[in-house]
Amino acid sequence: MGQICDNCTCGKAEGCAPSGPDRGVRPDFRKELETLINCHNKEAGSNTPDFILAEYLEDCLAAYDKAVSNRDMWTLPQPEPVDPPQGGT
Repeated sequence: MGQICDNCTCGKAEGCAPSGPDRGVRPDFRKELETLINCHNKEAGSNTPDFILAEYLEDCLAAYDKAVSNRDMWTLPQPEPVDPPQGGT
């Protein structure tokens, strides 16, 4: 049995380190998400590598942020139209 992973607190003996082709250049959030997926063995159900699932979930969050922003723009109160002055000088 290998030593306990330093990247998480799951206590899993091996395999908690991030994997994938670009594991050393990812932002911290994605790396931590990848590690969390791996530590809890959440990639097993779909047989999809943890780095792909982490990227997918990060993309889902970005899409949701965009949807919320678009909703907020749609629901902002619109200014009342101003009627042009009648008559002239």
